[in-house]
Amino acid sequence: MFEYNLTDHLGNVRVTFGGHSSGGLEVLQVTDYDPFGLVMAQQNFVGAENALPNKYLYNGKELQDDVLGGTALDWYDYGARMYDPVIGRWHTQDPMAEKSRRWSPYNYCENNPIRFIDPDGMLVDHYFNENGEYLGPDEAKTDNVKIMTQETWDQNKNVDKNSQESIYHDVGNASSIDFSKANLSESATLKVFDHYNPTGLDLKPVYEGKGNLAMFEGPPNGRSPAIQIDIKGYKDTKFCDNFNQIKSGFDHEDKHYSDFKAVGYHGYDKMGVQRREERAYQKQISGVNFQNSTSIYKQDILKAAIIRRYLFLPVSLKPIQRPLK
Repeated sequence: MFEYNLTDHLGNVRVTFGGHSSGGLEVLQVTDYDPFGLVMAQQNFVGAENALPNKYLYNGKELQDDVLGGTALDWYDYGARMYDPVIGRWHTQDPMAEKSRRWSPYNYCENNPIRFIDPDGMLVDHYFNENGEYLGPDEAKTDNVKIMTQETWDQNKNVDKNSQESIYHDVGNASSIDFSKANLSESATLKVFDHYNPTGLDLKPVYEGKGNLAMFEGPPNGRSPAIQIDIKGYKDTKFCDNFNQIKSGFDHEDKHYSDFKAVGYHGYDKMGVQRREERAYQKQISGVNFQNSTSIYKQDILKAAIIRRYLFLPVSLKPIQRPLK
């Protein structure tokens, strides 16, 4: 006997029905869920035509109801990992946890199950307004950086019970432009970059056309270090249209800054450019942001590192020593 499912907008199976021998339709199962997938009520009519209960339920995923130690698991099998609707979390870290630091590394669909599904834990697009202020994500499986007007966002946004804002991808994509194509002011452009800046350092604009971030270390007169952003280079190469690539650049500079803090200005200066860059490139290419960047970006970074003899494979980080006082 064939069975058919009626699903909602998230793919949750609400009703399972089949054909009766009389020629009509017969309801086999009706299921209601809480927002995170916990079954709140279920009616089973398994006696009909010897039908078995349907276990493909929340998001259309199979319920694992095996019993361990007298307790049913009641986890959903998403393929690479299991999801527990009781706690609304995965049992393993989200593969993109490093890219979404505002959320728990075990979070399910950014804690917004009414708006999103999270089949594989991958990414969403990010939206910023004309002033460089972060607006929110959509549900796409890309990691693009998009610019739209505040007015357009306000007219189309969704707001959940936790006041988190988002937008449907088809609406957001049609109403926005790529970061590299947006004619933002210098301050707005730097504000977008600063959204991904893990160092807390000030960002300084340059227009060299190289497409890389450059660490600027302050001299011993007390001036603070900062990070230079090559705005022209990022836009010419379109590397700024992918936030993995922006974050990968910051991974490089964050290593410079951590070394700078560890040994101080004079110790950092004595390390020499060669050693500093070796360590920064090694940190960068081993990071998840680099691995999730485009192939063009990866080739560009690897080529630059190898040509300048900053990178030799296999790589390993060399320990640094604090200068003797």
